[in-house]
Amino acid sequence: MQTSKLYQCERDLNISVYRTADPRGAYLTDLGFTFPEKVEAQAKDKNAFYVQISSELAVDALSDTDIIITYGDDTRQCRFEERCNLL
Repeated sequence: MQTSKLYQCERDLNISVYRTADPRGAYLTDLGFTFPEKVEAQAKDKNAFYVQISSELAVDALSDTDIIITYGDDTRQCRFEERCNLL
């Protein structure tokens, strides 16, 4: 079983992770993916549809994630990859 979630980079390079309460996150769960435990631990509001992670904490929080799905323009994508050491 691979772990994956949908991520959106914000302008300040915080990373928003859609949780299973959101249709975008629930869709991946329906496909058989699991939600990363380290990301769930970052959720302050357990009823929120997303959790926001600072780019400084992203490497550790995403360390148990096999696949990362992102969207946004090329500039944000490159900054996200550089900041999270994904290149």
